[in-house]
Amino acid sequence: MARKRRAFAFDMAKKISLGEYANNGERAAAQLLESALPNRYLLLTNFTVPDEHTPVDVDALVLGIAGVFVIEIKDWAGKLRGTNAQKWQHNGTMKSNPFEQAVRNRRILRSYIEKHAKDAYADKRFFLGTNFYSILALVNPQADTSEVKLQLDRWARFAPTLDDLPRVIQNDTAESKHFITYADICGIARVFGAPQDELDAWCANCFNPNRVGAKFCRGCGNALPYSAA
Repeated sequence: MARKRRAFAFDMAKKISLGEYANNGERAAAQLLESALPNRYLLLTNFTVPDEHTPVDVDALVLGIAGVFVIEIKDWAGKLRGTNAQKWQHNGTMKSNPFEQAVRNRRILRSYIEKHAKDAYADKRFFLGTNFYSILALVNPQADTSEVKLQLDRWARFAPTLDDLPRVIQNDTAESKHFITYADICGIARVFGAPQDELDAWCANCFNPNRVGAKFCRGCGNALPYSAA
């Protein structure tokens, strides 16, 4: 089975870890997104975005042709009760509303990218055509979400289980009418600190996530930027 996975590695998303996982749930979500999403997606994990009030810790950010998906991951086991606008209960203990947190993170990231649009996009006007989504993901297999009642809108999504997370992203991609380019995806990633050598390893021709330092793409054989160095 392991050999088969390596042979089809170019069907996986490109993942760039920018920080340490806070818990096993974040690690499991990153591993699933990397393996379940097609190779046209770029996944950034565990980084901080400056804000004039409070810096935002981002658990995962997925960049794809349909837009930007800001993911708040909760590894909560046990009984959960919550709605859009009030504090949640986790095993009877009051918690800050994670759905509100996901929406807030999306707004802050959108504002941050807008401020850096000239660095992120080939033409900063393309920012206006970029879709931004928030996703709250409850990834612990022992979570009881039967009393989580959320009203979703076009930009706010919910993954009640780990397995739902890739599907939520791909459903929005299928429905999107606005798309961003490979170059703009890489530009947005650079704004958040993605290393250039990691981005160079993501083939612009076939989107194969090659190892850093490779001279040629193992998916299509095209020369990577390293070969021109």
